[in-house]
Amino acid sequence: ALAGAHRVLGEAARFALEHPGEAGVAAAAGAAASVALAAVGLLREAAPSEVAQALAQDNAFCLVDLRDYDARMAAGVPELKRRARGKAAVVEPYELPPDQRRRVRRPAEVEEAIRLEYIAGLAQVRQAPRTFLLDASGREAGRVREGLARLGVRGPRAVVGGFRRWEKE
Repeated sequence: ALAGAHRVLGEAARFALEHPGEAGVAAAAGAAASVALAAVGLLREAAPSEVAQALAQDNAFCLVDLRDYDARMAAGVPELKRRARGKAAVVEPYELPPDQRRRVRRPAEVEEAIRLEYIAGLAQVRQAPRTFLLDASGREAGRVREGLARLGVRGPRAVVGGFRRWEKE
């Protein structure tokens, strides 16, 4: 699938250069290649529209909102279609109690490790063929995606642009 996806991407780029007036055909071929790459789990990010569409289908995809309470209350929460509403979880940043934080050498790393293990242990995440991670801007989700992949979570993908872009699409 990987070789085929790369071949289709190359052919789409070549077609777009040779036929500038028919960019839609090249875009469609590129989209098909993206689907092939997603199928083998090589895509690390997903557009908000792709996430909303995947969650609305009858499948086990899951959305994890990584923003803290204040950020969610200030900006809002993703508007999900009816079928998607039970496929979301909220996992706020974890903070060690102050007395424990003082005893730990690198408290931020410990807090992040606890949060990653918590996310990886969620039933929704364990059962999902793909987990989408949403933060405010898309930066934190990429880091969490890498940590979850190291823990063996299947198909974690960061939502491109985070909630800011989700609102715009």
